[in-house]
Amino acid sequence: MFRINEMKSVRTRFQLSWITRSTLWLAATITIACSGVPASDRDDLSELVDRLENGFRSADRTGTLLSNTADLETILEVAESNSPRLQAAFYDLKAAVEKTGYAGGWADPKLSWGYFVENVETRVGPQEHRLSLSQSLKWPGKLSASSDMASKAAWAAYRRFQSERLQLAYRVKKAYYEYYLLGREIALTGENRELLRFWETVVRARYTVGLQKHPDLIKAQVELEVLNDRLAGLEDKKKPAVTLLLSELNLPTEVELALPEQLELTPKVLDEDSVITRIVKSNPDLRALDHLIDSEQARWRLADRMAYPGFNIGLTYIVTGEAADPAMHESGKDPWMINVSISLPLWFSQNNAKKQEARARYRAAQYRREMSADRLVARVSRILYEQRDAGRQVRLYRDLLLPQTEQLINATFTAYRAGESDFLSLLAAQRQLLNFQLSLDKALVSAATKEAQLQMLGGYDDSK
Repeated sequence: MFRINEMKSVRTRFQLSWITRSTLWLAATITIACSGVPASDRDDLSELVDRLENGFRSADRTGTLLSNTADLETILEVAESNSPRLQAAFYDLKAAVEKTGYAGGWADPKLSWGYFVENVETRVGPQEHRLSLSQSLKWPGKLSASSDMASKAAWAAYRRFQSERLQLAYRVKKAYYEYYLLGREIALTGENRELLRFWETVVRARYTVGLQKHPDLIKAQVELEVLNDRLAGLEDKKKPAVTLLLSELNLPTEVELALPEQLELTPKVLDEDSVITRIVKSNPDLRALDHLIDSEQARWRLADRMAYPGFNIGLTYIVTGEAADPAMHESGKDPWMINVSISLPLWFSQNNAKKQEARARYRAAQYRREMSADRLVARVSRILYEQRDAGRQVRLYRDLLLPQTEQLINATFTAYRAGESDFLSLLAAQRQLLNFQLSLDKALVSAATKEAQLQMLGGYDDSK
């Protein structure tokens, strides 16, 4: 009888040992298989966020460094430090990066306690309390898929942040160029008014003014009033123009910012094929869509694994009181046991629907990216045409029309003083000169604005 009991005890210990080894092996296998994305990927994102956040903290948010005659580079720095839209994009990025710290992680272990209202009497004593600790385990690949989704979504948020920064730079440049153009219009109109005043003195000196004024003098005075009215309108336009620029800097309208006097604007000759290739490759919005495609692919992977079971392992410890007979062998011994459970994904239609949904999302992201790329190429082609057209106008006005018009004015003025031409021809030539001067500056600003647009779309600075 003793040998039989001894054999049963040995067999029980062997079974417990086998269950323990099997459970530990299962836990180790699933732990390795469920590991998430490499830590280096999260570290790269965290380093980017920390560097950006330090830059925002050290930036001047009051605009105190913005002098009255600040250059474009300084204005761009102030805009980046002050823009609420850029700040919002940054904190969206920060939130997405923080999510990678827990997405794909283990579920919290569960600790439970139970009290036997009615004690379960056993040979070694009544069972009084029970303490359990359990940990859920997912099928291999589920955690890594969840982690991949969060990681790719964080990279997409970073690309959106880049896109918002480039868009901000473009809006600031565009407003700055328009403000500069307004200054040029005021300066050129003022120069033409001074020239017309000189002509008026010539007319006065040439004719004796009696009770009735000479028609040429009246024409000069009428043209002067037209220019005075134009200058007044341009001066009145300064307030809304600078307000637009200050709004992009998120600064109050009381901040003074003088009209830019000098700005080097030289249209560049760009190769269309190389520019389109560079922009399609580096466009932050397209790269964000690439990351989203990868994220949807990870979601598809996760949905595919939802059809596989999950596991739960645990340990239960039972507090046992003393036996009725204290002399009983192992009286009050506290038993413990290992628990293993498995979830059964029996609702096949639901799991299949999840997979089809994830697949559809993945396909939609692919087609959305393809559509965006096609639109981007069309947009870049249009901007390049407009940039080339502005460059042609610059060369036309600067190299041909302006020099010829200046020669025409000089010749017409000389002929007028000699009595060989009328004053109306001189006024027409002067108006043409002013229009050509303004057209040249508008073409220069247009070319610079188009180049800024290309930099916004491509995420690069072609001047470097």
